[in-house]
Amino acid sequence: MAKTFSLEEVQKHKQPDDLWLVLHNRVYNVTTYLQDHPGGDAILKEVAGTDATEGFEEVGHSMEANDALQDLYLGDLAEEHRAVAVEVFRPTFQKVSQQAAVKVPRKTTRTPIRILRGALGLGLAAGAGAIIFTKRGDTIFATLRTTLARLPISTSLSASSKGSFWSGFCIATAAEASLSVFVSMWIWSKFDVQEEFTHFAARHPANSKRTIPARGKPALTQASAALRSGKPVQSASAVLNPKEYRPFKLIRKTLVSPNVYRFVFALPHSQDVLGLPTGQHVALRATIDGKSISRSYTPVSNNSDLGRIELLIKVYDQGAMTQYLASMSVGQTIDIRGPKGAMQYSRKYATKIGMIAGGTGITPMYQLIRAICEDDSDNTQISLIYANNTEEDILLRDELQGFAVQCPHKFRLHYVLSKPPAGWTGSSGFVTGDLIKKHLPAAEEATKMLLCGPPPMISAMATQQHTSHQHTNTHQITHPNTHQPHQHATMTWTRPTTTTRPIAILGAGVLGRRIATVFVAGGYNVHIRDPSPSARSDALAFIAANAAHFASELNPTKSIPPGSYSAYEDIASAVKNAWLVIEAVPEKLDLKVEIFEELDRKAPRDCILGSNSSSFRSGLMVGRVGEERRGVVCNVHFTMPPGIRTVELMTDGETEEGVLEFLRGVLEGCGMVVAVARRESTGFIFNRLWAAVKREILTILAEGVSDAAEIDRLWQHMFRAEVLPCQLMDQVGLDTVAFIEDNYISERGLSGSLTVDWLRKNYISRGKLGNKSTLGGLYPPDSHQTLTPKRKPDPTLFILDVGLGSNAPSLSSVHTNGKILRLSPGTSRPVPLVTGLPAPDGIAISKSLSRIFFTNMGPDPSKPNGSLMSCRLDGSDLKTLIPPNTTIFTPKQLVFVEDSQTLYFCDREGMSIHRIHASGSNHEILLQRTPNPTKTTTPNPNTPNPINPTNQTSWCVGLAIDHPHKKIYWSQKGPSKSNTGRIFRAGLQIPPGESPSTRTDIETLFSHLPEPIDLELDGAGGTLYWTDRGEHPRGSSLNRGLVGGGRVGKVEIVARHFREPIGLALDEQGGRAYVTDLGGAVWRVDLQTGKKEIVFEDEGCYTGICLG
Repeated sequence: MAKTFSLEEVQKHKQPDDLWLVLHNRVYNVTTYLQDHPGGDAILKEVAGTDATEGFEEVGHSMEANDALQDLYLGDLAEEHRAVAVEVFRPTFQKVSQQAAVKVPRKTTRTPIRILRGALGLGLAAGAGAIIFTKRGDTIFATLRTTLARLPISTSLSASSKGSFWSGFCIATAAEASLSVFVSMWIWSKFDVQEEFTHFAARHPANSKRTIPARGKPALTQASAALRSGKPVQSASAVLNPKEYRPFKLIRKTLVSPNVYRFVFALPHSQDVLGLPTGQHVALRATIDGKSISRSYTPVSNNSDLGRIELLIKVYDQGAMTQYLASMSVGQTIDIRGPKGAMQYSRKYATKIGMIAGGTGITPMYQLIRAICEDDSDNTQISLIYANNTEEDILLRDELQGFAVQCPHKFRLHYVLSKPPAGWTGSSGFVTGDLIKKHLPAAEEATKMLLCGPPPMISAMATQQHTSHQHTNTHQITHPNTHQPHQHATMTWTRPTTTTRPIAILGAGVLGRRIATVFVAGGYNVHIRDPSPSARSDALAFIAANAAHFASELNPTKSIPPGSYSAYEDIASAVKNAWLVIEAVPEKLDLKVEIFEELDRKAPRDCILGSNSSSFRSGLMVGRVGEERRGVVCNVHFTMPPGIRTVELMTDGETEEGVLEFLRGVLEGCGMVVAVARRESTGFIFNRLWAAVKREILTILAEGVSDAAEIDRLWQHMFRAEVLPCQLMDQVGLDTVAFIEDNYISERGLSGSLTVDWLRKNYISRGKLGNKSTLGGLYPPDSHQTLTPKRKPDPTLFILDVGLGSNAPSLSSVHTNGKILRLSPGTSRPVPLVTGLPAPDGIAISKSLSRIFFTNMGPDPSKPNGSLMSCRLDGSDLKTLIPPNTTIFTPKQLVFVEDSQTLYFCDREGMSIHRIHASGSNHEILLQRTPNPTKTTTPNPNTPNPINPTNQTSWCVGLAIDHPHKKIYWSQKGPSKSNTGRIFRAGLQIPPGESPSTRTDIETLFSHLPEPIDLELDGAGGTLYWTDRGEHPRGSSLNRGLVGGGRVGKVEIVARHFREPIGLALDEQGGRAYVTDLGGAVWRVDLQTGKKEIVFEDEGCYTGICLG
């Protein structure tokens, strides 16, 4: 039966010549091991007479440690003094069969070796690989063939030194299984292990260790300067304490690959120094599932990084500490103590250092590389071979490359990939003897070799020593991390190229096409995908019609050439070579999960995957997405551009921080207003505010405090708002309102009794869903509200600026200052589509042809230099149907008839009405109020008759077509402000046997008008509307008169006090008309009340207008 000891008895044995300690409730006498301990005797003396279990587990031990400790075992701790068991992690390994590539007799070490089968070791970084400090042997040509890619990954340390216990510099995170097992076997069998390794034991407090500041860093504080010079510093500045854990706050967490995070913890003050000697590490401690767990990690920051400590840590599925770290949010704290470890680097350590690293085994190497490269007085030469599976697995690549460029005289870098991409310029395959000979320093007395790789290397070394009858007194310390299954190759996100690669938008609905247009207007090439042919066609038409407008609205001060755009039916074609994909499919979580699963298979590996969902966090969509992909998934939530420019970005919980910042820059460059949710948040930012408003309104209604109309009335008065909350809920649909609130209830554990439960009981279950229901919603169906009715949004307006306004650069340029403008719903300023036009006046749209047709009066009304032209809806593809200097003088109002694809227009100075096919063919004159002016050589201005070309009463200006009734209406304005204006009607066809100038079917409908201009006929053909630019009070007005049913009614003034109105467009569905005037305004007029409002106003001079 084992002997038992009380804790008091153990505490008596804490002298250098009598040193006991407790591990896992077992008592050991480690006195005989003081001289051989790789961390120096100070570490053992520190824990003498205590329970050292936690420290033992956090620094690591080998697979054989339990057996080895039996040599020092005394007995058990008494039952009443036993502590709760500390969690122990045992790595597992697959058996590897290997043979020596070349058998070379081993050199003996310089001092006798005492075998210790188990050990307390120096601190290792979490997941540290094995490092061997060696001197190059003479034979290095063995081929190293076996990769560790299929072996489980864990962590270990290996070194040889005085007293046989391996110590070393390995203070790293878990190395990927990418270095060959034969690397470790080869190095063990070829290199002579040095005893110098323990000459730099950490026997001085952290605050006295010299550190090297980074070049280009701000001046260090007094404390940091003291560290740099080797002088003592106050503990308030060197914040680490080797005996005491202290809390540190997480201020940044960045996913540098799907499994590797960079954690940044703040020191107490911004100018504080960590106080960590180069070559040492820190311990992190957390309470996880009720257990206190600690692990050791090597920082990638150093003492010149004031106010912070940075760690690069790989996260494992079964790693308690790494999983805990991955789950931490910014603002949380974790306990850290240190420094720990046996080694402290000195410039006397070596003149040349060769390094071989794999995966995250780069971290201890990087610490040393940085210290040497940032110290101008350190001339140590370093050569690094860094091996990985894929190019995406390379960590700290920018930093390493920077040192290689800045310090070529002392740092050389070479990459090896087992799975290289096309065009890879580094080495391929595995690390071989030839590679080592080529890229690492030759054997010299002052040369050291460092290896940091996965634990299977150490296991392979031990196997090799046994099979080749080499030294078997080699000991391993395996870091106490959980054993890890084989990890597939991970990807590290790097900023993708965007200049030649497209953005893919999945979903061509209302919002999808707008998102696509934002990027096209921002200069990006876009693929839009939708399974519906009509949706794809509509989306392309929308982009064509709106890209220029979006550009002007979102980036009015920039001139960005638009990107290209195309539509696809299948996802694979749409996302091919894409650098960004945004799904805008219906709000069904199952559908989005399927979409992301397919994107994971088909999108390029560096492609960012975004969701436009307003209801679901992207973290809910990645269940079938590989872990290595989740770092590039996020929410990219647009609202309704260009009118509402906000975009909310949000992580999926694993998104690399650089992804969101990169997207912020892209979107802001497109003119969007970007907000970034700092953490996962259902509803992002604004929708959470809106959800709170809806939630409280429903509670008010459920409690009977008020009703919907009263709430909206208060809202409207308080906030001067057009969008009213209860009306909006009815518009969205009460079932949708309830569905969205369910998400918040489920996530937060909210009560739904006065919100969704009440809503379902009193409304939804009774079929009262809102506007889409005949039973109404919060408002009764067809209820007459005392609130101001919500005005329907304006249609898209196409407007002509004749060019005579004060926006012309000079008077000499007015005849080439004309423009076609588009004013879209929800926007405040029109977008120029075509500029440099010679006095445009009439405009019409063909939806079937997707073209704009317009007339230009030309610079001189006395000459036939007018023209008729067309362009696409975005202003491109200009075509001339009737060129200037041919047959028309001053073409005015223009009408397009879709059924016949025919254009009609008036020619003012030409005193005629024309018809022409949209193709430019079949040009004919329907009415000529005087002999053709082009044939009149001696006009008599003193002859006041209708056929005299200078008699303005014959000038034809406005035009309307009643195609169903085969009638044409036109205005002859008369001299300015003369009250001699008239409106006529005739048939669409010239009576048989008559000519345009002799036709007898002309009716005079209205006469003695101030100065009638443009006409519009309502859909039924019963009422004619016209603008009048004549003198007040009857002029400068919008008028109408009954013309249908075989009778003509009296003139009625609808609205007046315009500023010389010209253009007119009816929106019968909206019950309004749009009027342009020469004073620079576009007006909206209620046809019922006559109330007029300015839609837009500036320094222009506006003529024709039509609805899009």
